[in-house]
Amino acid sequence: MKHKWIWTLGIVLLLGLALSACTATMSVEVSQEEIRQAIAEGLADSKLDDLELELQDGYVLVRAEKEHPDGSGTDSLNFRLDLGVSDGRLTATISEAQHNGAPIDEEQVAQWNERIAERLERATKRRPNSELQSVTVSADKIVVTWSVTVRRAAE
Repeated sequence: MKHKWIWTLGIVLLLGLALSACTATMSVEVSQEEIRQAIAEGLADSKLDDLELELQDGYVLVRAEKEHPDGSGTDSLNFRLDLGVSDGRLTATISEAQHNGAPIDEEQVAQWNERIAERLERATKRRPNSELQSVTVSADKIVVTWSVTVRRAAE
């Protein structure tokens, strides 16, 4: 009887291990074009043309210009973009935002933050069963790290 109990416990443990989830970490390097596209889409209602990014350690400086429809001049947009993670979601925080040297309305900035974060997260998420762990911005790249859970089936 004692051997049967140990044998049953062993099978249950092996089956549990075989069916358990396995977690791995996956890092994705975000290209300048992916960043530029996510920002451009996030700023869609501003209709800015020339979008320049300058990666710094910890943040991104963004500059954009748009020529007036009548050709009488250009408008400029400048801001700092900090990327982070909160509750497994990517966050984008714009600060020092200026349009032609004047501060931009905070409600507009909040909308841009939300849309940029959503588009960057979508651009970097490679698996549906993953959770964002970190975002690292350096002078030459942005790296997004995901925790991926993979279910293993019994063989």
